[in-house]
Amino acid sequence: FAQPPVIFATTQTEAGGQDPSIVHVRNVTASGLEVQHCEWDSGDTCDSHSAETVGWIALDATLVNQIPWMQVGTFTTGGGSGNWPVTFDRTFPNTPVVFTQAQSANGGDAPLVTGAFGITANGTQVSLCDQETADGCDPNAASQTVGWWAIDPVAAAAAGWQVGTADVTNAGWATITFGTAFAGTPALIASLQTRNDVEEAPHAEALGVGPTGGQIRMCETDGGDTCTTHGTETMAWVALAQGPIAFDRPASICACVPFGDYQVSTAGDCNDGEGAINPGVVETCDGVDNDCTGGADNGFDVGAACGVGACAGGVKQCTAGGAGT
Repeated sequence: FAQPPVIFATTQTEAGGQDPSIVHVRNVTASGLEVQHCEWDSGDTCDSHSAETVGWIALDATLVNQIPWMQVGTFTTGGGSGNWPVTFDRTFPNTPVVFTQAQSANGGDAPLVTGAFGITANGTQVSLCDQETADGCDPNAASQTVGWWAIDPVAAAAAGWQVGTADVTNAGWATITFGTAFAGTPALIASLQTRNDVEEAPHAEALGVGPTGGQIRMCETDGGDTCTTHGTETMAWVALAQGPIAFDRPASICACVPFGDYQVSTAGDCNDGEGAINPGVVETCDGVDNDCTGGADNGFDVGAACGVGACAGGVKQCTAGGAGT
């Protein structure tokens, strides 16, 4: 990558039985990262746990933010557990789904659980809980970097992406069926979208992921080896084929302000590298197609025959100032 990407990850297996498994990422660089899955035991520690498969996606924020129907970003908490507001750079035409993930694991092995809630077309709240007790988050937790990824599900579906939501209660598994089967096993990324039950730290997990679907659940752990009861919450999911992802960007979009590569308000600009050349300027006589009509010096009689007598056989040229011939 040209810069450290933003990472989103979810466990894909349940080798440890019903034991909870929270995915941590840290030391994210342009060339790699470290991944850990943490089963909370008590205090600021992760318990021993069987090996699990983790699905992940790495996003280049500069490139992704030029896709009209998604945005990605990060913020730094400054310390403690709590909720942080995120304002999108532009308004979505449809309420997006939002994925969240701590990008660091500062302060030891305490479970770091994130989620989104209060999502609108303009922004969201993002929570971070450094779990310290059964239903409590550490108010003195170390500062963390948190990533967020917002996707317009309507536009994503139109672009062929597999994105959706499911309501989940307690630690029950919700079955996800993909609209189109994948050629191989995809990564299934999930994230909390609501906070209806204010108990502190439910996290997302996936299971049984295959070409045609999988399952997702939320798990709130109070310690021990089980997920405890929790009210109904909405979870978002996105399924992604393994390997590099190609984004098809439309030639034009409807936007309130210019952003990314979308800087031209009038179609037909013939030279993005020169601001003085565009369909809105007045053509001058200088051998350049200034107004992007497909020909230089249109409206001027450059090259027309001129001259009489000894000067006969001449042709008209542009004047020094470009105002005529």
